Amino acid sequence: IQAENLAKVGYENFSKFMSKKIKEMFASAVMPVIKQMSDLQSKLENDRSKLLEEKKSIDPAVLEESVKSVARTFGDTLGSVLEGDVGIVGGMTLEQELEGFSQFCQDFGITTVDVSPSPEIGQKEYVEYLTGEDDAGFKAIADAGYELFGGAQYKRLIAEVEIYIRFAELPKQIEAQDVVQARGVSMNSITWKDVVVKLLSHEAHINTKHRVQYVSERLGWFFREQKTYIMMSLERRATADRDGLASKCHTLLTGNAEIRQLVFDAYDGVVARQMKNFIQLYEKTIGSTFSNPWAFLKKQSLDVNEDRLRQMEKLPTFADSQQRIPQELRGRGALEMKLGQWCAEIPANEAKIDEAVEKVEQLVYTIFAFIRAQVSDQVELFVDSFFKVPMLRSLGDAMVKIGISAEGRKRYEERTEEIEAEVKILDGQIDELKECLNQLRDFASRNNMR
Repeated sequence: IQAENLAKVGYENFSKFMSKKIKEMFASAVMPVIKQMSDLQSKLENDRSKLLEEKKSIDPAVLEESVKSVARTFGDTLGSVLEGDVGIVGGMTLEQELEGFSQFCQDFGITTVDVSPSPEIGQKEYVEYLTGEDDAGFKAIADAGYELFGGAQYKRLIAEVEIYIRFAELPKQIEAQDVVQARGVSMNSITWKDVVVKLLSHEAHINTKHRVQYVSERLGWFFREQKTYIMMSLERRATADRDGLASKCHTLLTGNAEIRQLVFDAYDGVVARQMKNFIQLYEKTIGSTFSNPWAFLKKQSLDVNEDRLRQMEKLPTFADSQQRIPQELRGRGALEMKLGQWCAEIPANEAKIDEAVEKVEQLVYTIFAFIRAQVSDQVELFVDSFFKVPMLRSLGDAMVKIGISAEGRKRYEERTEEIEAEVKILDGQIDELKECLNQLRDFASRNNMR
């Protein structure tokens, strides 16, 4: 055996060779293990950071301030949506809107309103009337076929509820017995004017109250539906400015279902409260109208014509005003005087009761038509004054009053304890990984493996 081969013979030489070979093989295989363990360490540290961030975000004090800020931003965004946010794609046609409202009423058991304005036509016929054209090319609502949202949809809603009110009729035919019964007897003499007021207050007032309920429910449904477009508006603004308030608001609303529900419930609560106030104010207005229709039906005192407009091109003198005011005051009572004349023509003789009944019926129908027309003409004023403007003014203040319930605080405290326990477990795992990695790196370094 040659001398150079003697070092390879014998157990002792074999043992040295295998020891060296095993170290080389282990050292060559340890680098992938180090990489995997390093990746696992990074993942655990990332999980730990997320848990700590979640713990910070659910701190009741911090969370409540965040929720109030989000709620205020959400409420303020409604104004932008109503003004017309052209960056949002979506909306509903009038037919889709009425179908959605009808389905909403069915789902929530709202039986006080009917989408069809008259027992003689159904919902389908009403939609066809609103969206179609007559033989003369007249279209009740010109933009009925457009997919709208926000302010444009609101304006179309106003046009629709105005038409809905114009379909109002007396709930039943006035019979001779009703007229005779309404005349009654009292310490003072009951005039035919009193009879007309009684019939209007009983018959017409009930029907009109149902119309008010419809308007209120339509408005409530409309504003609740705007939550979808508020979220779209926040998303669009968040995309444009990822570090802005809208982005933080959108992230919190989409990432935390409980906060989103809290904000939505607060918003819906404002809508519900405004619906209640609207019904009360509108019904009081309608009630006062039917209790004294003569005062309500005074004709406007200003007669607008071309001559009048030309006269308004320059400021009037004191003498002009002195001449104008008596004319306007006399003009105010023109309709009231006419109705008074009709009342005076109703015979008081019991022998002519049939003629009296007929004239009273005509007078009731005529006055109801006048009131219906004026209420329809002023529906936008009523809605703006009693619903939209008060809601927009109070929405922001109402949204910042949002708070976390006692149950919510308890859940967040329990979650905080869970997070602390999870973080403690992660800390132990990370420490063990660090110790293993240090030993493996030292071993690889001693064996020149980098």
